[in-house]
Amino acid sequence: MYNTVPVPCRAVVCGDSIAAGVLFDEQSGRYTKDENGFVHTLQTEWNGSILNLGKFGNTVGRALPRLRRHLDKESPDLVLIELGGNDSDFNWKAIASAPHAEHTPATPVEEFERLLGAAVENLRTREILPVLCTLPPVDVDRYLKHVCGDDASMMEPLLEWLGNVTHIYWWHERYNAAILRVARRTGAYWVDIRGAFLADPDFPRFICADGIHPNHEGQALIARSLETELRIRRPDLLKTPDLVH
Repeated sequence: MYNTVPVPCRAVVCGDSIAAGVLFDEQSGRYTKDENGFVHTLQTEWNGSILNLGKFGNTVGRALPRLRRHLDKESPDLVLIELGGNDSDFNWKAIASAPHAEHTPATPVEEFERLLGAAVENLRTREILPVLCTLPPVDVDRYLKHVCGDDASMMEPLLEWLGNVTHIYWWHERYNAAILRVARRTGAYWVDIRGAFLADPDFPRFICADGIHPNHEGQALIARSLETELRIRRPDLLKTPDLVH
């Protein structure tokens, strides 16, 4: 049985820079925008409209209040939530300056899970269908190099604090696990974006040189994952019966 969602369907994407289609251009050393990011690609197959609220730097604390302001105005039928990467991030310069001090992420994982769960329950109360996205994986070696940038002296104290560079992957995985716990607890739909990346043993090829943002191919992979999941669970929300490649 489908959850009741009108067709055409009004959808809102609540996300961070990944939803916004942000890429890291290694040659210029700057962030740019992929005009054919996963939200744009999904829109071409969507049976209805999609409002993209994805914004660079968004955490649950920033994104969810903005989403709430749009719920009454937009009256969406479905909300896709793509958050967590920025919540798990640390102030790396502060850590490099004081590797023996205590440091906390942008959003502690328990708070992230609580806020995400509350948002899902709020959507259900409003009879809006919530859909959660898991997190694309991090290429930890490239990510740490990007964090240090031109300041090679940061590497040693960061590794001292981390213990091992793979600690970044482990920490990021905790937020992904929190998303899955919320989905299980609330019964919300979820799309395994992380699994789609990790299905390829060379998954870093889908990630920009900064080690964290999906590149153009990564954005296309997210779009395919969403379309595949929707065609299995909610084919009524898409225009055509065939997969887009």
